[in-house]
Amino acid sequence: MPSQNDQGSPPIIPADLDARFAGATISNELISFMQLSGVAYEKTKELIRSAVADPSEVTPWAGGKWKVTWGPALGDGQANLIYVASLVTGANDWPIVTAVVVRGTDVDVNWEGLLTQLREDLTPEFQSPLPWLPIPSPVLIADGSLLGFHSVTRAKDADVTVLDYLKSVRTKYAAQPPRLVVTGHSLGGCIASVLAPYLDVMLNLTAPKVLTLPCTFAAPSAGNKAFAEYFEKRFAVSRRFFNTLDVIPCAWNELNRIPFIYLPKIETPALVDDFVVFFDLALDGKHYTQVATPAPLPGVFDSSTGDWYAEMGHQHNHETYIALMKSALFHGA
Repeated sequence: MPSQNDQGSPPIIPADLDARFAGATISNELISFMQLSGVAYEKTKELIRSAVADPSEVTPWAGGKWKVTWGPALGDGQANLIYVASLVTGANDWPIVTAVVVRGTDVDVNWEGLLTQLREDLTPEFQSPLPWLPIPSPVLIADGSLLGFHSVTRAKDADVTVLDYLKSVRTKYAAQPPRLVVTGHSLGGCIASVLAPYLDVMLNLTAPKVLTLPCTFAAPSAGNKAFAEYFEKRFAVSRRFFNTLDVIPCAWNELNRIPFIYLPKIETPALVDDFVVFFDLALDGKHYTQVATPAPLPGVFDSSTGDWYAEMGHQHNHETYIALMKSALFHGA
């Protein structure tokens, strides 16, 4: 963990930084969070560390540089991965932003990890309360989301959890704690939407206060309407990016949109129709609701495929999200 030595004077944070997080237009800051989420899919911890530090992979800004400062750490059964990247500036590498990044579904894991991810992805019919709120509580999330949350909060790097590490950062840089961004793509974004309020609560029990900014990509909804209301009250600024042609963000609150998402260009398979009918019935009364300020990215069909499943994979891919955001930045969207 960071030492308690004197860190000198804190850097000057750009005056418009928070406004750029909250603004309606795409910025390099927001693109860098998607890039960090994409890097989480690299096959080794060493490749993740190397990619984060490479400006061609993750865009630095505010005169700083990105580097991994905790992790990457694997969760239960290697199903999930979480790491912390910091944007540091100055001679003392003072962090302006500390980003907690959660990996999405990765099929290139052992059988135990794959089965665990299937449970995290596909068990929305069962819901449980948030573990840090008093029980009983109307605030409920999917059991799969809760499973992923427990996995990443138990993960350790050098016997230190992500919460303990962030507490040490807050103490070390008490004169100006870095902004905390909690981010992830796909399942990682879903878990991040649960992890963000937990970290925000735990890090703000005592001074100095930490400003938490959730920013997710391609995330399915994690919980019910009461959870969404709890989330919105917790965060003045939050972003949820989704490709308008991506199926995954339709889960679990817009299931009925899935069969029509590629029509008339691509016909919907009968199996997809059956999937939607099954879960639509199973989730009756669960009231799944997306969280955070929606930030749609207008999707572009992949001209190389006429296959529904291939199109779904392309539209959900993290590289597609990066390309859509860079295009929006170029065109000033």
